[in-house]
Amino acid sequence: MPRIRWVEEEAAAGELAEILGASSGTSAPPPDQVTLSRVNAQAGTLYAQIWPTDAEPTSSQMEARAVTERGSETVIKRWDTFKATDLLELNRELRDAQLPEIRLQSNPHQEESQTDEE
Repeated sequence: MPRIRWVEEEAAAGELAEILGASSGTSAPPPDQVTLSRVNAQAGTLYAQIWPTDAEPTSSQMEARAVTERGSETVIKRWDTFKATDLLELNRELRDAQLPEIRLQSNPHQEESQTDEE
C-alpha cells in the first residue's frame, strides 16, 4: 500500500486536534484556546439560557454572545486555513497514491430553512 507522508506529520494532526478541541495527547486544550468544541458549547449554553425566556438578554448574556461570535470567527478562519493548506496537501498525496480524496460535505439536514417563522 502506498505510504502517505501527511498522515505521519504530527504537526498537521495536532493542528486539526487544536481546531476541533480534541486532545492530540494526554492533556486537554488550554482553557483560553478557541476551539470548535468550546465555541459550540458556549453557543449551546447561551441558546439554552436565552431561548425559553420572553425577557431581553442580560448584559452578561450579550457579552457572552459577543465573545462566542469572536471565537466562532477565529475558529472558522483557522478551519479555512487548514482546508486550504493541510487538507489540500493531503488530498494531493492521496491523489498521487491513487487513493480516494477527502471530500468535505455540509450537513444535508441543514439545508432546510434556518429561519424562525414564529
